[in-house]
Amino acid sequence: MCCSDFRLKRDIGGVALNLDQADRVRREAIAMLERVRSARPRVRLDGFLIQSMVLRPGAVDLRARLVEDPVFGPLVAFGQGGASVETQHDSSLELPPLNSWLARRLIAR
Repeated sequence: MCCSDFRLKRDIGGVALNLDQADRVRREAIAMLERVRSARPRVRLDGFLIQSMVLRPGAVDLRARLVEDPVFGPLVAFGQGGASVETQHDSSLELPPLNSWLARRLIAR
């Protein structure tokens, strides 16, 4: 679910995983919409983003984003994604623009 009112979509029931058939995706989108509207009637919903999942042993959920720091300005953040993103605080930051060397260094950290 795309919703600019919330940073973490799972907090409002806006994330669904392992939906392997189109009809399951449709049913979950409808259920998700009902859950969110019931819990937060004033929330502004922008739509849905549907992406295929990597289903292989050893796959890792990653997060890449742009953040605005009051001192340094825009930064590129990279780290662990998924449900543990708020508890692990496993992110590295780098000043843009990134070349190949800086991007590799960011990922390695």
